Amino acid sequence: MGTVGCFSFQQTKVLPGGEAGALVSDHPDSIDKAYTLRDFGRDPKEPDRYIVRGTKYRISDFPAAVLMAQITRFEEVCARREKNAAYLREEIKRIPGIVPQEHYPESTRQTHCRFGLRYDKARFNGLERSKLIRALSAEGVPAEEGYRPLNKDPFIEQSLTTRGYRAIYSEERLNKYREQNRCPRNDQLCATALALPHEVLLGMKQDVDDVVAAFGKVQENSAAF
Repeated sequence: MGTVGCFSFQQTKVLPGGEAGALVSDHPDSIDKAYTLRDFGRDPKEPDRYIVRGTKYRISDFPAAVLMAQITRFEEVCARREKNAAYLREEIKRIPGIVPQEHYPESTRQTHCRFGLRYDKARFNGLERSKLIRALSAEGVPAEEGYRPLNKDPFIEQSLTTRGYRAIYSEERLNKYREQNRCPRNDQLCATALALPHEVLLGMKQDVDDVVAAFGKVQENSAAF
């Protein structure tokens, strides 16, 4: 799908190599350009010749070796994660107020880099999400808040108020962009989201049962927090 596919092997990913990444393409020109940009702008066919201004994006041998070793068992690890995720999705539905993320039927596989959940604090006696996360952590479940609403990060407003932006765009256009950048449904999603890191899904069935039991225990005792 598309001309170039990109993959991240950063330390939190399902195939981690510390700091690394890769791209794939069946367009030879795109591959040549990528080799050039990652290697100081060198010509891949004539390494002593510089054809563009590039930078150093080459990973060292060590993370490459770590990645190559992991690839040999990657399918096995992914299959285990998918199996545990399917089981967790059904079991966690028994906890009122916790709704697992669903996927489009066209999606045939999931890496489950993060297992997404929605949280209704009304079903937990009004327990704030931050306190829920701390309580789950005490039970050995490393839950997280999920993603922040990026449209509210300060870099956007800082960009809109720079001299360059104000010179190019009218105040009316900048204000229209601010209005278009409001995403109330996304705000609601981010405010009620939970996520479990993919490592949670690498254990055995009883480990998944422990995750579900932790949610149940916190809910049962939520009025005491």
